[in-house]
This record gives sequence, C-alpha cells and structure tokens, in this order.
Amino acid sequence: MRHRAVTNVVIHETRSMIHLYGCGDSADIKGASAFHVTTRVLDINLPLIETRQKYGFREVTLFPGGKMSQWSDYLLSEVESYEVSADSMVLWYIGGAGFVVRTSRSTVYIDPYFGPSISPDWVRMIAVPIEPSAIRRVDLVVSTHEHEDHCDRMVVEHVGRSTQAMFMGPETSVTKAREWGFPSSRLVEMKPHMTKRVRDFAITALPALDSHAEKALTFMLEAGGITVFHSGDSAYFNGFREFGEKWRVDVALLNLGRNPPGDTYYLTPCDVVRSAMDLGARTVIPMHWDLWKRVCEDPRLVKVIADEWQAKIQVVVLRLGDKFEVQRFSKT
Repeated sequence: MRHRAVTNVVIHETRSMIHLYGCGDSADIKGASAFHVTTRVLDINLPLIETRQKYGFREVTLFPGGKMSQWSDYLLSEVESYEVSADSMVLWYIGGAGFVVRTSRSTVYIDPYFGPSISPDWVRMIAVPIEPSAIRRVDLVVSTHEHEDHCDRMVVEHVGRSTQAMFMGPETSVTKAREWGFPSSRLVEMKPHMTKRVRDFAITALPALDSHAEKALTFMLEAGGITVFHSGDSAYFNGFREFGEKWRVDVALLNLGRNPPGDTYYLTPCDVVRSAMDLGARTVIPMHWDLWKRVCEDPRLVKVIADEWQAKIQVVVLRLGDKFEVQRFSKT
C-alpha cells in the first residue's frame, strides 16, 4: 500500500484498488492525465464510470474534499452522544443493511456501508450519512458476508487502525479484514450456531441462504433482555422458523428489494412478512430497500401485506438516519 500526490489529488493505492481523494472537479487534475497502477494505466480525465468499465478495476472512488459523508457530523454526533437507558436498546438506520446498535454500555455497527456506487448496475441512491474516518465510539463491527456493501473496506481499515473495536463475521469477511490490516487479535471468525460475548452483547451466528455470497451468516444479538435478528442478504428459508422457536425476537431487521427479472437478491414484501411471522418477531424493520437503484422497493408494501395477512407484527419503516428505541419487557 502507498500514497502519492498528483497536483491536488491524493491517490491511495493498493494491489487491487485505487482511491482518489481531494478533487471536486475533473478540471483540477488535468495535470495528471495518465497514472500507472500496477501494470495498467488509469486515465483520470475519463469519467469515473468509464474508467471502471474500461480498465476493469475492482473499485475506483472520487470524493470532494476527501470526505465521504454528505451529512457532516450531524448523525454521528447524535449516535455517539445519545444517552441510552439501562433497560433499552437503540438502533439507528444508516442505509442499506447497515445499523448502529447501542446499549448503555456498548456500540455495535452491523453491515455499515459508506462507499459509492459500484457499477452502472449498482448505483447508490442515498447519501452517505456518516464519515467513516470520524467514528470513535465502537466496540464491534459485524459483517454478515463479504460483499462490499456489507464489508466496507474504509470502515474496516479505520476501525482497525484508530479504535480498539473487534471485527466479527464469516471466514470470507474476516479474511478480507485481515488482508486490509485489521489486527488479528481483534478478529472473530464465526460459524453457524457459535455464540460470542462482546461486552454486554451475546451474539450468535446463524445459517443464511444467500446464493450470491461465498459464505454468509445471519445474526442474533442479545443484550439486557432484548433480542434483535439481522438477516444480512439471506433469502427466506425454513431455518427462520427454527430461530423463532429458540429465541423470542423483539426486532427483526430483514432485507427487502424489488428483484430484477431472472435473479433474486432480496426478500419480497411477502417474504419479509412471512419471515417475520416465522421468527415470531414483535417488530419488523425492512432494510436494504433504499440503497441500490436497480432493486429499490417501497417498504410500505410490507405493512400492506402484514395487514392483509392479519399478522400480529409492528411494521416500522425507518428512513436514513432514523432511530428506533426498543424497551425491555417481560418474556414470561
């Protein structure tokens, strides 16, 4: 890994990726019309999307001022300063499958993604609400699988370098984190039905059905008598019923999307309701419906289906940056 400066552009280069920071207008970098990256030439006068296609890089990014977030520090300040009561858990929706989950003692990031559009097929539709390099209050980052919108390199590198937080995920996610320099002593590789304690959280990895991932998990998070399930990108499968028989789920965070013809990436509104019913969840929060243009879906359809099916489930739709507070209740 190395850093080089060309005119007013800082170039962060690794074996498989190059990031360009600090330029708001392509005219600012005309003095650097050609740049060698490994054995290829990156012409940074080309439009960004064309550069991706022409040279086949895994990822190329360009952000004005070197910052990711369009929200300044508004959301992060709220997340890190909010006083969580001892009998509650607070969840902030940070877009895609991403949540920040806090108790009075701990802060967990699940599947945070603060990166850009990936390709013409995967165009980001929402703002980046948090600047990754500004995160300070974090005890654990959980990755459900290795896809970049669930295993964000910028988050992993910053957390590994600047905090004492742990990183948890399946083998494929942990391998990526290790390659990106995350300290091995703070990596936790999870397999189905393993449980690890991190501060006041008991976190159990459970099976997932995700045909697009090499290895994927779902997760059950328990703290202070409150239980939250996170589906990652898992499709519906009968295991959800088994999970619901073992845990009493307070909140189910379930992926939702409008699948393109010939492929299945996410749960449909009917799948979300069926999954929440099998899990026995008191509340379901659809996620991932907002991130990618190709698969955007209207989360209000989940409530329509739940009402039609007379499902005894509270459907909560969170917009980017919204929070949801869960109170502990008697489970007798």
